[in-house]
Amino acid sequence: MNKFKNYYFLLISIMLIFIIAGCSLQGVPTGSKDKNEDPMSIVSDPRCQGNGIRPLVTYTINSNGATNVFINTKIGVFFTKEMNPRTINESTFILKQGKRQVKGRVTYNGLGAVLTPYHELTPFVTYTARITKKVRDLTGNSLVRDYVWSWTTGSGLDKTLPSIIHTVNPDGATDVFINTKITATFNKVMDVSTISESTASFKQGSMQVPGRWFYTGLSLVFIPAVNLAPNTQYTGTVTTGVKDLAGNPLSRNFVVSWTTGSRLNTSIPYILYKTPTITRSISHGVLTVSATFSEPMDPLTVTTLNFMLKQGTTPVAGTVLYNDQTLTASFIPTVDLTPNTTYTATITTGVQNIAGIPLASDDVWSFTTSPAVGQVQVNLGTADNFAILAGSTITNTGLTIVNGDIGLNPGISVTGFPPGILNGTLHLSDPTVITAKLDLLTAFNDAAGRTGPNLVSSELGGTTLTPGLYNSAAGTFAITGILTLDAQGTADAVFIFQAASTLVTAGNSSIVLINGAQAKNIFWQVGSSATLGIDSVIKGNIMAQASITVSSGVTIDGRALALTAAVTLDTNTITKPTP
Repeated sequence: MNKFKNYYFLLISIMLIFIIAGCSLQGVPTGSKDKNEDPMSIVSDPRCQGNGIRPLVTYTINSNGATNVFINTKIGVFFTKEMNPRTINESTFILKQGKRQVKGRVTYNGLGAVLTPYHELTPFVTYTARITKKVRDLTGNSLVRDYVWSWTTGSGLDKTLPSIIHTVNPDGATDVFINTKITATFNKVMDVSTISESTASFKQGSMQVPGRWFYTGLSLVFIPAVNLAPNTQYTGTVTTGVKDLAGNPLSRNFVVSWTTGSRLNTSIPYILYKTPTITRSISHGVLTVSATFSEPMDPLTVTTLNFMLKQGTTPVAGTVLYNDQTLTASFIPTVDLTPNTTYTATITTGVQNIAGIPLASDDVWSFTTSPAVGQVQVNLGTADNFAILAGSTITNTGLTIVNGDIGLNPGISVTGFPPGILNGTLHLSDPTVITAKLDLLTAFNDAAGRTGPNLVSSELGGTTLTPGLYNSAAGTFAITGILTLDAQGTADAVFIFQAASTLVTAGNSSIVLINGAQAKNIFWQVGSSATLGIDSVIKGNIMAQASITVSSGVTIDGRALALTAAVTLDTNTITKPTP
């Protein structure tokens, strides 16, 4: 009998620990006997993930090393577990310009914190954000050390309206699993402080379903307190009260409805493929490690706690972002990787699908970075498949021929095809172009972040340049006449041009490649906009923060890739280079 009592008191003690720590079965009171209660739900509750494990930062906006950041942005940070709101304030979430602290209001909600500066940021200035180790989770665990990241502003304002681009269970779906979580993916990072029960709801008829909302990265997640009722219609709504980090609201309320079946999702998720898996070139130390899953995963579990990169036994600092549209998790190092070095990536069984079922086992793989030789290739990722990418619109006049894919996101207006001819695929805000735009941003930041450039005149016409990294004191480049790029017999030679502001070519100017130089290895990183004069002949990949204007008769052996604004065409020929 005494032995039984000992077990009984031990069980009661364990239950009390969970109650004191604030953990519960996703809103179901501890000890609930609801017949729909999911026995795995406590595993996937962000409040209960590893109460003895220190919290980590899993994603930041803006990313470390980012350039041309909008001056009306707020600063966001997401954690691997729910934090104690009382520990997140102006003394533990700090923004500085040099030694001067930038004053602002700090808010916290769910898994994310937002710092809203009282005034717009200063253009073309580097800022540093810091989360101190005094922040703590709900059980008192602190960060191991301060988390610090930096970025540089441009001069633009973010005026693009956010939108929901994907839901795991689409509108009108039937036979939805009753143990599902509800997720929605945005086209940009949102302000977590605007997400609440007043701006997001999940209902059965007019009755709110008990549960909790969480937001991280690009994903909004609702975790029902218990399994959903079988054969029942549910409706999710996200209102225009939800805003992005620039204060832009959704253009309209987003509503999705679907009907459950009677089945439980019992499938065990696995990784379909991962990159890199072999020796891989690095781009000035920047290399995204990614994995694509067999089914939709719970974004709240795809974090730096469960997706790690190490060199030997030393962890590599980085952030993790999950894209529910492409089922892809990306580990983005915030430090340079070392050339000719082996790294090991691990995704643990802490990663779960939206039914709370984990991977069967940890997935571990290794790759080796290539030796450092001069400037290494800027990795365009999936943007490599496109001849044209843009943010707002793509317009064409006349008989333009595009050899390669065209992609637009978040805009949806592509005009002038026909009469323009597209020898490729048009992607409008679909998963392919969304991923490509993210890869383009990574490539743009990589090229902008390269150090040790050769300082040359803003006017490149009439010069011959060998492989390397170039910029000008004025922050602009112009080409009047002929620019010759000489690879000196090295087919893989890389040319990178950093223009903090503009790239402008005069009419009838041209770029000539000699001694093995190839268009695919030429990169024009343009801090604002590029304008190509009439009948110019351009070689290379133009990556512009804002717009690219291609005047009449221009030929591009390369790509026109605009991050935020328009690409304008007029009787051109644009050919994506062969790999």
